[in-house]
Amino acid sequence: MANAQDPAVATGSTPTEIGIAPRLQSALEIFGRSDQEGMAVTHYGYLTYLEGIPLQEMFWDPQTRSEATARFTFFGEGTINARHETANIITTAAPGQLRIYRNQGKGGSFQDPKTFARGEAVATFSLRYHCVLNVDLSNANIGTISVGLDLLQQEAVPFLQENHSWQLGRVGWRLHACVTGEGWLTGRDPYRAYFLYGGYFLGAD
Repeated sequence: MANAQDPAVATGSTPTEIGIAPRLQSALEIFGRSDQEGMAVTHYGYLTYLEGIPLQEMFWDPQTRSEATARFTFFGEGTINARHETANIITTAAPGQLRIYRNQGKGGSFQDPKTFARGEAVATFSLRYHCVLNVDLSNANIGTISVGLDLLQQEAVPFLQENHSWQLGRVGWRLHACVTGEGWLTGRDPYRAYFLYGGYFLGAD
């Protein structure tokens, strides 16, 4: 729920929607990391593009565009419920939930996943992802990933930025994401790995 200081609540004005794009056009773009331990997966990172927001307003320091200066970060969790492996190809799928946060003054640190969830939650999504891991034949601890995600927005909370009321998405808004990157196996009992990636979210409605 928006707080009493939210201008959309205080004045009855309608916030400007952002992160809404026509079908098959980019609504937002990300840089992120996912950690897997056993069947549990944690996703975190930051937004590099958000439809409707000028690029210079995506970071607290436009000259240093990184997770540390990101205005918008994300954090999510899921549990793998499908895994298939043949030769050097492994596929997995997992349902879960993801939230986008607006940060005051600083972003997150990849050394501490929870820092990506310390801001104000402005959007919540249910998600399902499908990951294809192509293991390097010369080094079984490294592989490339290609991931597809389907998201359904469950909550949208108006917020104030640059003296304007904004709302990221809308309840019921659907997105499809395409993500690519690389993964590293760090343990086998239990299974541990991490993945770095970039990607874009397309309007699906």
